[in-house]
Amino acid sequence: MRPLILDKRVAQAIGWRKTADWSTGEYSAYLDLVEALHRQWRPDLPTDVIEYTLGPRPCGCAATKHVSGALFLRRHRRMY
Repeated sequence: MRPLILDKRVAQAIGWRKTADWSTGEYSAYLDLVEALHRQWRPDLPTDVIEYTLGPRPCGCAATKHVSGALFLRRHRRMY
């Protein structure tokens, strides 16, 4: 797995109420969610590409793959 960045935009996109100051356990849970998405949705892509699909695009528009990744994680989140 490549290094992943959990930021406010990603947290909001996946439906987490907490958007800053994550604990090690919370970041670990995020990595588990991204890995689950990777395995079940797009195992052909690297995890950093999966992570990119979770947040809004810089232009503010949403692509189908972005919405699909965020919805998957909302359905499979464990906490927050």
